[in-house]
Amino acid sequence: MGTATGYTDTAVTPGATYYYRVLTVTANAVSAPSPSASATPVTPGGSSGSTVYFSVVSSRCFVGTGSNIGVAGIWVAGNKPITVLLRAAGPALGNLGPNSISNFLPDPMLLLYDTSGRLLATNAGWGTGARPTAVSSATTKVGAGMVFAQGSQDSAIVITLPPGGYSAQCVGASGDTGVALIEAYQVP
Repeated sequence: MGTATGYTDTAVTPGATYYYRVLTVTANAVSAPSPSASATPVTPGGSSGSTVYFSVVSSRCFVGTGSNIGVAGIWVAGNKPITVLLRAAGPALGNLGPNSISNFLPDPMLLLYDTSGRLLATNAGWGTGARPTAVSSATTKVGAGMVFAQGSQDSAIVITLPPGGYSAQCVGASGDTGVALIEAYQVP
């Protein structure tokens, strides 16, 4: 796939699962593979002639401070707006039974920016945001495997985005650090 800031896979097959590993290089020229990111194309209505869209893209990352925050780029293609559910899991990662993560980010704050740097939405604590009912409904619609506990500090935003580029950023609301999972779902 080579070196690029973005990649579009034009050979996806409806119903198949794809896994991509991203290699990042820091300002100090230190390279490290990212945690795995995956996308599962979905064919609406099951028709082979339908448009393929993503169902979820996620990445687990260590959220630091300053320029070492969690960032997920999102690109909405086509000519129609889509509704997305963006989530930043922190405390939920500590409630996964034997797969729990002990150094999770205790209070992830999610910020969504457009390519001009304009802040479109923010959330710290999904149940206290502007649209908790919309978050619950979207979580059910997309079949998110990890349901956030009522009153948790995990963050979520439901928003309709026109075509273009976006940056979902995850920071510690209190300036703290830890592991977070950033997810982007297309809401049908």
